Amino acid sequence: QLWNNISAETTHALISVDTAKSFSHIVIYTKSSDVEQTTPASLTVSDLVTVVSSLIFQDLDLDAGQLGGNINWDSPTDESQVENYFVYLSPDAAASAGGGRSLIAGD
Repeated sequence: QLWNNISAETTHALISVDTAKSFSHIVIYTKSSDVEQTTPASLTVSDLVTVVSSLIFQDLDLDAGQLGGNINWDSPTDESQVENYFVYLSPDAAASAGGGRSLIAGD
């Protein structure tokens, strides 16, 4: 249960970013002073994953220990949910936020 006692005047709710997807549906029950609805409205959750492909970097900096050059990639097939791209330098492929990565391009 994400929220308690949402008022009858409310027609929206927010699921916070990074909420773990451990369920497959969102369900909403109505409740009166007498009884809670037995059959809820439901929606199957679609957790979108959008990634770039064909990531290419050619180092044009001839000095050891330094990088420089263009980074190229192919956009995702479905860009309907993409608003921005962020490009980081990272100590490894799995570096998450705070994992030593350094933003080099993006808002």
